Formats: sequence, C-alpha cells, structure tokens
Amino acid sequence: MRPALCLILLLLTTVADAQARRKPRVFVSDSNSWEQSASVLANAQGAVGSSSGGARPQTAEIIKTLSERCPNVTVTLRQDRADYVLLIEHEGGKGLLRRDNKFVVFNKDGDAFRSGSTKTIGSSVKDACAAILGDWPTKEPDAKASENPSRPLTSSPEPLESKADNFPAHHPVSQLQSPNEKDRYRAAKALGSGRIPAEHAVPALVSAVLNDDKWTVRAAAAASLGSFPSRAQDGVPALIRALSDEDREVRREAARAIVSIGPSAIPALEEAVKSSDGPARREVAKLLSKIAQKDGKVQ
Repeated sequence: MRPALCLILLLLTTVADAQARRKPRVFVSDSNSWEQSASVLANAQGAVGSSSGGARPQTAEIIKTLSERCPNVTVTLRQDRADYVLLIEHEGGKGLLRRDNKFVVFNKDGDAFRSGSTKTIGSSVKDACAAILGDWPTKEPDAKASENPSRPLTSSPEPLESKADNFPAHHPVSQLQSPNEKDRYRAAKALGSGRIPAEHAVPALVSAVLNDDKWTVRAAAAASLGSFPSRAQDGVPALIRALSDEDREVRREAARAIVSIGPSAIPALEEAVKSSDGPARREVAKLLSKIAQKDGKVQ
C-alpha cells in the first residue's frame, strides 16, 4: 500500500489524540446592562425633570449567546480553571444610535489582550470568540506540556493581527471592514491578488472567512487564502473550519483553497483528522488524498 494512503488510514483511526485536544475554557465575568432614562415635564409654572438608571444582570444572556455562537469554546463556572475571562458591559437607554457594548478578553495571566465596542451583544461575543480562537493555538503547547512535563515547549507563533485602522481607507484591509457587501467582496478578491504582503492579507482574510455575515465575502476570502501557501499555518485552520460553513459555496472554495495550498496544508489537516469526526473527518481525509495525488505521491 502506498505510504500516503497508509498515513491517511492511520490518521482516520486515531481517536485517542482527538480526545486529548480540548477546547479553550472561558469564564464569563458578572456583567451588567446599564440603563439610563430621563424625562422632563414642563408647564406654566416651570419644568420638572427626573432621571433614573441602574444595572440588571446580563451574564446568563452572554453565556447563552457565547454557547450558541462560539461552539468551539467551553464555558466554565470555575474561573480558576479558565483559560480566558470574558467581560461584556451593555449600556442602553441613550437612544438607538448610542447603544454601546464594550468587551474585554483576558488571558490566564490576567492580561487584557483584546477589547472593543460593538452595537450588539452578539457582535461583541463574535469578536471575542474570534480573538480567543485566534489566540488559543499559541497556548496549546502550554496545555500539552502540563499534561506531559517531559515534553519540551516549542516556540508559539505570534497571534494574527492586521488592524484596519493601520491602513488608508481605500486599502483592501480597510475595505474588508466596510458596511457595504460589494466593497468587502472586492477587497477579499484583491487581497488574494499577490499585491498585498501576506503578513497583512492573511490575518484580514482569516477574520473574513470566520466572521463575515455574507457568504459571498466568506467564499471570496476563502478562495484568496489559497494564494498563500507560505502562511499555511495561519490560513489552513480557518479554511478547515470553513469546511463546515452553512453555505455550500463557502465550503467548496475552502476545499479548493486547501488543495491549492498543497503539501503545506498537510500538518493542519492531519491535526484536523485527529480532532474531528463523522462527515468532517471524511472531508479532511479526502483533501489529504487529493493533495497527495496532486503532489505525485499517489498514482
């Protein structure tokens, strides 16, 4: 039997390793929704005003939203065992356009490494989820070392980051944050043209593949990621997740991009075979076989 086929069959039967890999644990800190209101009553004798405000618990709603929108994390009630702490505060009552949700993500050392403001709690959860899942691969060697102290630590890759506000408004990285779907689609295509350095293009494309709410943009971003085999360690994990996208075209473009990347995608695919099951495992195994055939290892 060909060596490549032996490798695939061996990976398909490796279940123990899949159970050894765990999801990041997230503790949701007590969060409040701050509501403020004011009223004024005027008459011939003058005007009388009143205001009121206060906080109402929001933690349960955030946990529910996090569980639904970020299934690749585990929500825990034990902060001492958490890998990350998420804090979200919602402020309302100031008018629709001024509603504000602030979120902060802390790592296990207590350091805040990502924060932001969004108009909805769902968007805050989505951004926090992307930050956690982007940071988690850099922490996994620590988790594995704690289970096997004799195994030496390897150097961790730097977390992906390509902030739109670091670029001019017309730059594709900035345009990928545009509220206009067509602008984001064109930007996703442009980032795969080779004119934008990989260190800027790949993080922006990964974010679009995982987070954009339009399938056209996600599909275009997935296709563009196939142009960066040199950054496979960053792009392929996002493409593997896109294989489970709700839209068929996104799944198709993600598969094509992985095959286009070629042998550089194999390490991430091998890990995915170990940690997935059912249809996802079969799809990854098929991609491994296609890459092996394309590379001439299987006749």
